[in-house]
Amino acid sequence: MIPSQHIPPGSLRTITAMAPEPQRLDVTLYQNFPQYSRTYFQKLIEDGCIQVNGKLILRPSSSVALNASIQVQFPVPPSPVLRLQETSSLDVQVVFEHEHFLVINKPAGLTVHSPGAKSTEITLVDWLISYCHEIAGVGVAERPGIVHRLDKDTSGLMLVARNNYSHKVFGDMFKGRLMSKQYSAIVTGHPQKSGTIDYKIMRHPNNRIKMMHHPERGKHSLTHFTVEQYFDGHALVNAFPVTGRTHQIRVHLSALGHKLIGDTLYGKPSSLIGRQALHAAALAFTFEGKEYSFTQQPPEDFKRLIAALQSEK
Repeated sequence: MIPSQHIPPGSLRTITAMAPEPQRLDVTLYQNFPQYSRTYFQKLIEDGCIQVNGKLILRPSSSVALNASIQVQFPVPPSPVLRLQETSSLDVQVVFEHEHFLVINKPAGLTVHSPGAKSTEITLVDWLISYCHEIAGVGVAERPGIVHRLDKDTSGLMLVARNNYSHKVFGDMFKGRLMSKQYSAIVTGHPQKSGTIDYKIMRHPNNRIKMMHHPERGKHSLTHFTVEQYFDGHALVNAFPVTGRTHQIRVHLSALGHKLIGDTLYGKPSSLIGRQALHAAALAFTFEGKEYSFTQQPPEDFKRLIAALQSEK
């Protein structure tokens, strides 16, 4: 486990390059400050926070030689733009609070972070900064604190980093597939009782907001599933994604012929629910040697959908 070393915002640190051969600047910084991610240092370099031998360097790929003197200016997080009135009505719930992270229950209909600089949409990130100001300086500026995402219309559990140490640790855990996640999905048709979907996924060439299964060009994607309950023409499925591709569960189940109810991107609208019937129901991981496990009941629209399908039997 990486030691929790806090470097106060605004601090200036000087290090000496020790690699015997020329090495990328971002790699050198990451090796000297492993509590931060390499992406974090790439952003610092591009923002003009790094000097090598007294010269400002703006390219993360720039090489540094043995014994080069590197000055690192750790930035002060920007003052958060508090939109408390707007964020107070977002219905985000804090499930668990730790000095290094938050576990929250995200409502459906809330975008995790802004899709672009010109967007004025209130997002989960706005709520996070209003709730916990220090998150403004964690990770990538455009999505501070975020280590994984849920689609806008997916509800349920999310893990949020409160500092750059935990952001790095959790980022590595997601990359290493050390996070256990369970989703509840309601689909059309009757899938087999349990199974594994090992379908490669890529971005759709003609619709950039859509993903698709492609057996050759896609990225490896793996989802296990079990059926919790069959209805008349539908099923409640527990999905356990191993990888974390965009729209993975929606694409995988759709590729099997079992589209999510209400999924307008991969299926069709439903009069029974106003969004895709997908909920992040459970999350488990080990942090600093301690095991954490969380579960979250689905929201009322999901429960009403189940009740409506049960009444059809």
